[in-house]
Amino acid sequence: MSSYAGNSRPVSADVLARSAPSPRALLACLSLRPRTANCLRRFVAHGDPASSPWTFGQLLSIPGFGRRCLVDVLAAIDSTAQPEATAWVPATLEDELSQLLSTRPERRTSRGALLDRAIAVIAAKLPASETEVQRRLIAAHLARSPVELARIERAARFRDQAMPFSVLRRDGMTVVLPPARLALATTIYGLAVRAVGTFGVALVRRLAFQANSEDLPFVTALLTARDSFRWLDRAHGWFWFTSERSGLLRAIEKVLHVSSPLSVPDLSQALFRRWAPDNVPSRRALLELCRQVPRFAMSGTTVALAEPNSSESPLSQHEHTLVELFHRFGPRILGHRLHEIGAGTGLGSGLLGRYLRTSPFVLEPQPGVFRLVGS
Repeated sequence: MSSYAGNSRPVSADVLARSAPSPRALLACLSLRPRTANCLRRFVAHGDPASSPWTFGQLLSIPGFGRRCLVDVLAAIDSTAQPEATAWVPATLEDELSQLLSTRPERRTSRGALLDRAIAVIAAKLPASETEVQRRLIAAHLARSPVELARIERAARFRDQAMPFSVLRRDGMTVVLPPARLALATTIYGLAVRAVGTFGVALVRRLAFQANSEDLPFVTALLTARDSFRWLDRAHGWFWFTSERSGLLRAIEKVLHVSSPLSVPDLSQALFRRWAPDNVPSRRALLELCRQVPRFAMSGTTVALAEPNSSESPLSQHEHTLVELFHRFGPRILGHRLHEIGAGTGLGSGLLGRYLRTSPFVLEPQPGVFRLVGS
């Protein structure tokens, strides 16, 4: 007869503190009384957090699960004539991870069969994002719901074999990589963040060249693992990391504030006239960028501000001054008049020329001849 049979014997605090199978595992592996089983089934039906470590004391927090049910569970475990830590066989990776992470190492007897299979599935094709890894584990019928990669890593520390993969974590990105390529991946990602931060867009093959790598599929798989990655021109390799603070988006907004709507070719000429050719995105990439940003409205290959009457202007005081100068002295301003025009505004000819040449909405179709974009 079980030492827990009957309700006259209280359950000790030591028993309440011990690790326990999850409710789903209890139902799968033990023969329980109807009252206990029904209570657990209701709880599992409403979402059993199988990935959370359980103790026998925590089972009492389940609605309707009282000491009678707990005694029933303890008696069922005791009747198996096995240690409580191994009295059940995990049905899913979530249950096995809960057991491995909640049992003391010196008392752990499970070999982690599901964990070994999960690691093999992950390492089969690298690099892979955490989302892709979770999808594979569910497709392989190892897990019922997404499993955090960090839990797999923690449980894998107790294995005798070395991990066949490394994990690179950055803001908005968790990607699994072959250990030998971790340093290369770190370099490529750093170059990509710097390029997008500087220019607003980046080119896959240029990043591969800068990192001294010819493996374009590897570079692409690494970069697409970031949550904010978006293709702009996939055929040519242009992409960006979405950001409302992008300097390129601010420049587009300034140009459209001065001249809207505007064709994409004219917009490209205004934005990139002084950029190095290797950094200039294709017109298809610029068109797709404008399509992906809600503040811009598209009509064919023409782009405009979605809210043209917004009271908030993106122009600085100096940029407002340039627009007023074109209204007064335009539509073209000639270089030999900069001294005369600058004196009337309090700007020297040199400073005025510098503003004209660096402004995103001023074009210089001929040396020393300036006009507003779209005019």
